[in-house]
Amino acid sequence: MAFLGIFGNYDKPGPGVSKDEPQKAAPVRFFEIFARKFTKLIQANLIFAIPVTVAIGLMFLVLVVLSRVFGDYLPQYALMYIVPLPVILVAPFQAGMTYITRNFVREEHAFVWSDFWTSVKNNWKLFLLNGFLTYLVYVLLSFSIMYYYAEASTQPFF
Repeated sequence: MAFLGIFGNYDKPGPGVSKDEPQKAAPVRFFEIFARKFTKLIQANLIFAIPVTVAIGLMFLVLVVLSRVFGDYLPQYALMYIVPLPVILVAPFQAGMTYITRNFVREEHAFVWSDFWTSVKNNWKLFLLNGFLTYLVYVLLSFSIMYYYAEASTQPFF
């Protein structure tokens, strides 16, 4: 017999959880998974922070080198297009984050440290290509925004 419902005998067979129980609503499932995996998500984000910190350091290094080369006449294209280049190197590490969060959403098990690095090793080429394409889209969009802004100032049609 249990005292106030605690210290009960859990070896006794009972109804348990039904196999045909309807699935909960999506927001409820989201917050349940989020609460259950919160510490593991923090671990994954701390691991992801390592390459992001390195990329930020490389961006700062590129900025320092460019400012030494060009002095006070640092061109705008250098700041917009050359300094963010190290961000491409962060893209393969998104494979690790994607794999871990996908497993959490599917409610499958994931070892945070080992699965992160394994998925980075297995998918680094595709995610590096993804990072390069993302950078290319950034360049194209920034050129188009500057072009249309300049055209809008001269012609009311734009």
